[in-house]
Amino acid sequence: MSNVLGKDRPKSKFDTGDACLDLMVYTTNILSNEKVFTPKYQKNIDSIAYEARMIYHCVRTSNYDIKIKNPKEEQVLVAERLRLQVEALRYCAELRTDIAIAKPLFHLRAGRIRYWNQLLKHAEDLIKKWHKSEIIRYGM
Repeated sequence: MSNVLGKDRPKSKFDTGDACLDLMVYTTNILSNEKVFTPKYQKNIDSIAYEARMIYHCVRTSNYDIKIKNPKEEQVLVAERLRLQVEALRYCAELRTDIAIAKPLFHLRAGRIRYWNQLLKHAEDLIKKWHKSEIIRYGM
């Protein structure tokens, strides 16, 4: 099997997870630059890393397939799925705040902040769209 470049890869059914993974990886990569993200502000760095990781974790966890014959159990799992999607959106809001704080704190270039916010907005928009479709799908 040959490797397929990301831009040539067909759209997957789980674009939301891919977008959240891209956000987490980008965030992790830029935070690893100790010349910019100095240990002096380790709490801020840890918060940013945690929020990006939790966005991905919540989306990935909420994507588990729900095929249960017992309607009461299914309803509980659907509610948990929707809760995790909302939690991912909450972490998106927190990350947006921390990115705004990171710009002056770590003297980040506007282009880097713009790109980081684009990744975040793309992931957030996909989560919102998915959440809305799930509410319609499950009639909640």
